[in-house]
Amino acid sequence: MSLTIHTVPWYLSWKGLLFSKKPKPILFQTRWGIHTFGMKYPIDVVIVDKKNIVQKIKQGLRPNRFFFWNPCFDKVLELPSGTIEHLKITLEGKLELQTL
Repeated sequence: MSLTIHTVPWYLSWKGLLFSKKPKPILFQTRWGIHTFGMKYPIDVVIVDKKNIVQKIKQGLRPNRFFFWNPCFDKVLELPSGTIEHLKITLEGKLELQTL
């Protein structure tokens, strides 16, 4: 399954989709977790390994929440809510990521 995403440099990874008026698919690296404090809308989150195999998913992560995963995985996709269901992303599925 193919997904076009925006990559975020490491020095902006703390921000993710925070302060974004309209969610867009982004990829960044961080270990162990993210938060949605300050966000105004829910997002979908996908954690992938180095081969882009899906290791953990969270649909509709609401504002003011935490989301944690095994820290051996550091690639994070933040997606508009509903993307996981629309693209039928599943655990252990392989994603083909195309960056802008």
